[in-house]
Parts: sequence; structure tokens; C-alpha cells
Amino acid sequence: MSLQEMFDVAGKSVIVTGGASGIGRAYAEIMAEMGAQVRILDMDAGGLERTVSEIAEKGWTGTVSGAPLDVSDRAALAAAFDAVAEERGRIDVVFANAGVDAGPGFLSPEGERIPEAQIDTLPEEQWDRVIDVNLTGVFMTIRNAARHMKQTGGGRIIVTSSVAARVNETIVGTAYMPAKAGVDHLVRNAAMELAAHGICVNCISPGPFITNIAGGRLKNAADRAAFEAQGILLGGLYAQYALGMALMFGVMKIVNVTHGDLVILLALIGISLANLTGIGPWAVLATLVPVGAAIGWLLQRAMLNRVVGDDPLPSLIATFGLSIALQNAMLVIWSADTRSLPGGGIQQASVEIGPLYVGVLPVIVLICATLLTGGLDAVLRFTRYGRSLRAASADVEAAAMVGVNPKRVYATATAIAVGILGLAATFQALRSTVAPADGPFQLIYAFEAVIIGG
Repeated sequence: MSLQEMFDVAGKSVIVTGGASGIGRAYAEIMAEMGAQVRILDMDAGGLERTVSEIAEKGWTGTVSGAPLDVSDRAALAAAFDAVAEERGRIDVVFANAGVDAGPGFLSPEGERIPEAQIDTLPEEQWDRVIDVNLTGVFMTIRNAARHMKQTGGGRIIVTSSVAARVNETIVGTAYMPAKAGVDHLVRNAAMELAAHGICVNCISPGPFITNIAGGRLKNAADRAAFEAQGILLGGLYAQYALGMALMFGVMKIVNVTHGDLVILLALIGISLANLTGIGPWAVLATLVPVGAAIGWLLQRAMLNRVVGDDPLPSLIATFGLSIALQNAMLVIWSADTRSLPGGGIQQASVEIGPLYVGVLPVIVLICATLLTGGLDAVLRFTRYGRSLRAASADVEAAAMVGVNPKRVYATATAIAVGILGLAATFQALRSTVAPADGPFQLIYAFEAVIIGG
């Protein structure tokens, strides 16, 4: 089946909000190229006119037209949807992409406080504008789409959220993150509600893009370099997530669905330990690594050794059940409240590296990830245990015949994997908040890092 056949949208009636530039324009272009009838809604009248003209000049089989409006204008938005439905008889696909910049965060990229962006000085009008467009505008877009799609048997709604819904950034305007977090929850709720009507609601959560938002900030080479540096540093944390998962799957073919929940469990243990004893984050880290190793050893001995084998399905089912049990146990013990680990100011500390200011904590995380990766590689290559591990991974029966104890090797591998999560849990609790329900999100990051990294 060709790509065109897989994504056949010929003749579909499509609306894209915020489609004059950036991601929204990319939506409009690919839909028009595949034969859809696209209506772009955008408050930038000049940019909208140029986009419509440039797409039309490409001679694609689809059509494109535009209507200038602000999605915070509820009456105009409803009228625009009604116009498309009346003209084409239906609305099949809606991309809720419109959004506005929230201004600078409370810290500059150099780590200096911005007086007018503090929570007690932030203009109320700025907060209202971001919420009106980035959250309420999405609500009204979904609302109008659902109103028409229910009448014609269903459709598709795709919302542009952001990684900022889950990850706080000091250099991003205060209103942006709660608006996008609200979008994520709104999408989940709408998906459950509208599924019975044949309407699929989903969202994407991109990171920084070179668009016109924030005044086209990422078009500036210096600002783009700062964001790219942040991405590399954040990769240090995800590398720690991935190391343990890659080790367990590579050696035992175990898909450990509890991976993210173990990160959260260790983080909550560390936070409680710090609150009870007053110890600092480095003492917490030194404690969580052996605690994680002990949990991994017991987990392998008590449960995973019973399901290890060529077929990954038994381990998938077993760890899925354990994941649910862990989440509920953590809710009972710690409640649903979010918590973080006090760092004594290390979360805000930064250092100057060339033209960039980067956080001290992310640099430490990246260094630890690099050392862990190199150390684990050395163990696998040059130690007797590493040879036993590789032998058990290649052929467990042959390894047993030459004196390797597979169960002991597996238990040690799981202890190493979960011990590494002790590091990751400490750093996650320092850089952000954690809650019992956060495990699946951390699992996704680990999966992505393992799959994309090969």
C-alpha cells in the first residue's frame, strides 16, 4: 500500500486554525497535497493571504482557502465553522492549532530574573490573552467541530499541545504551561466523551519549533542554540531511563512496563526520606541507588524469573499488572499530590559555557549519563560478569551448560537496571514534580529513547 493510499484524504473537508505559518501551515499543505478541501483560519490576515496563495500555486489536487479570525472571538469562530459546513455539507477533520506566545518566563536564558514576568507583576491581560487563545480557543474549536461532526457520523480532531504541558521551563511565559496542561486534559476528556459519536480526538505535543510564535525567536541562531543545548542536556535524563530498559530487554527479552512506576516509587521514597531526616539531594541519591538495586534483585527473584523467556508477552502481562498495583499503592501511601525534592538552589544554578548559560543540574545529569553508559559498556565488554551476561542473552541453555547461572545473572542485571533508576529518580525529583500517576509518562520516554536510539 502506498503512502497516498494509507493517508487518503481526497475530498475531505478540513479546517486548520492557526494555519498561516509554522505547524499549522504544514498541516494545511499536506492535506491539500493529498486532495483535501482545506479552510485555514488565522488572525494574521497578511500571512494568511500569502499562505493561501503560495499553496494554491503548487497545483495540488486539493483546494485551500482562508478566513481571517481570532479563535478567542467565539461568535466569529462558530460562524466560520457554519460557513464551511454549509458550503461543503460536512466537516471531516479539524486541526486545533492556533496559539499565541506567553512572553518571557520569570528567568532569562542567562538565569537572571525578569522583573515584569514575575507572578506578582505579570500583567493580568497577558494571562487572560494566553488562556483565551491557547486553552479556551481550543475548547471552542473542539466544541464547534463536535457540533457538526455529530450530525454527519463522526470525524477527526487533532490538537496541538506542547511538551510544556508536562515540563516546566523557567524561560517560558507563566501562562503558557498551565494553558497547555489544560489542553492535554481537555483532549483526554473530549476523546472519552466523543468516541461514542465516531469522533476521534487526539493531540501532538511538540517541543520547540522554528515558527512565528514567540516572535519567531527560534529563527535567531543564538536562541536556537540555547534550546538545542537544553535538548541535549535533557537527553541525559532520558538516557538514564533507557539504559535500564535496554539492559533488561536486551538480556532477558523482558518488556518492563513498571519501569516508569519504579522511577516514581524511588523518587517518592527519596522525597519522603529527605523530609523525614533533612538529608540533602546527594545523600538521597546515594541511598536510592542501593535501594533501587535491592528492589530490582527482589523483583527478578520473586516474579520476573518466572516469566522470562523468548516470548515477551508473559513478562508484559505480569509487569502491567504490577504497574497498576504500584500506582494504587503509591496513591494510598502518598496520595495524588505532586512533590519535589529540595535541592538547595541547584535547580536554578547556571554556568556560562561559551556563549550559552546552562543549568548546573542538567550538566551533572548529562555527565552521569555519559559515565553510566561508558561504564556499563565496559562491564559488558571486559568483565567476567559481562561475558556471562552476553552469553545468557545469546543462548541461555548453552550458557548454563558452561557454568553460567542464568537466574543469578538475570537478577544482577535487573538490580543494575533499577539501581540506575535510583539516579534518574533523584534527578527527576530535583528538576520537576512527581506524583503516583506519572509512571506511564516516564515509561514512554524510556521507550522512545530505546526505540529511537536503536
